[in-house]
Amino acid sequence: MQASAGIDEEAAVREWIARGELSLAAQHLVREHGRCVLSACVAIVRDRSAAEDLAQEVFSAAFTALPSFRGESKVRTWLLGIARHRCIDHLRAARREPFADDAGEPDEQADEAPLAAELVSDRRRLEAALAELAEGDRALVVLRYKNGLEYAELASAFGLREGTVRMRLSRALARMRAVLEAAERGAVLSEAAMGALAPAPEAPRGRAAAGSAGFGGAPGAPPPPPAAAPMRARASPAPFVRPADRPVGALGLALASVDDATRLVERLSTLARATFG
Repeated sequence: MQASAGIDEEAAVREWIARGELSLAAQHLVREHGRCVLSACVAIVRDRSAAEDLAQEVFSAAFTALPSFRGESKVRTWLLGIARHRCIDHLRAARREPFADDAGEPDEQADEAPLAAELVSDRRRLEAALAELAEGDRALVVLRYKNGLEYAELASAFGLREGTVRMRLSRALARMRAVLEAAERGAVLSEAAMGALAPAPEAPRGRAAAGSAGFGGAPGAPPPPPAAAPMRARASPAPFVRPADRPVGALGLALASVDDATRLVERLSTLARATFG
């Protein structure tokens, strides 16, 4: 039996469990949701190595609980709920304040204007903008735009009201936009300053000057070729994205190109085989 994320996935997982095919169910969880769980852990704890270990703990706990899974919530929401608690425990152990569960004013009209593609094209600037966000807000941004979770699923996974999710995302995008626009202005000013400091080219002299002006070139010599137009940087191709992860807008595509979870998924597949044979 095949299952696709979001298309009666819970029924498929329940059937695998009922037939005793726990290995198939575990491999499905890893294949479809390993990247999403890692995204959440990286966004919350901001330490790739710790996030990979936490993601492995999440799936180890999920495998232990798998025989009792009843499909009362979406598989992905269930896994993200485990991830959130594991990450909060990690932050507390590291004496870092876990993110708050409520941003207040959940019913305000949220401004969700997308970030322009040119603002998120520079990876270092994008990572710097993400670093300005609190742990919980960064996780919401990554899961919403990189992994394509809907507001209702985010609310369920993080124990928030949907209006609160919208407000926190709105504020997070506004903060990122301010950081990215400031970096863009700084880059423009820096380029202008470098141009002002560059020495002016020397004027050609003698026969070279006459020839370049079109008055004294060698007889029959072809005119000098026109100056080449500056080359425009080509936009990098959109990264390959698994069907389970649907990036939202330019921000989502930029985030999808930042991280690769292949190594972790291999580790989790090995863990699934070792757990269920």
